[in-house]
Amino acid sequence: MLFASLTKFNQNKVLDMKINSLEDESDIATAAVRELCKSFIENARINTVLYVENDAIWSKAPNSPPVLIKKYLESTLS
Repeated sequence: MLFASLTKFNQNKVLDMKINSLEDESDIATAAVRELCKSFIENARINTVLYVENDAIWSKAPNSPPVLIKKYLESTLS
């Protein structure tokens, strides 16, 4: 799914960065989020993907509306 769709190149680009300060850690996290979002969007165009939004799990196939898989109630989250 989302994490599996990252290419080795993208993984290495993020992992090869050296951490010299907290700002560097923030830069690494930002770069990782950008790559994950980009990869997710590319993958969602051709494959069915799962994602979480508003305490619910959704399935989305290309050219189809999202399908609710499971809605979590506030009492089940604690």
